[in-house]
Amino acid sequence: PVGALEREQKTQKLLRAMGGLSERQQEILHLVFYQELTIAEAAGVMGISVGSARTHYERGKERLRTLLNQEQDHDESATGS
Repeated sequence: PVGALEREQKTQKLLRAMGGLSERQQEILHLVFYQELTIAEAAGVMGISVGSARTHYERGKERLRTLLNQEQDHDESATGS
């Protein structure tokens, strides 16, 4: 039960952070991470160049990392950890 609760909390944090990304960033990350496509394959699905897909992918990962770290910092300050 505790593991399931922690997993649900992490999922909710990830979804909130994903909401802070642009639509293209969300789409490319979804295609690469969840659909297991390469960046080139994802570019084809999205109808954009590989260079553009790579840019959205890299910027999306960086923004997601920043948002998740901010949320973790907020959680730690709220709990006094």
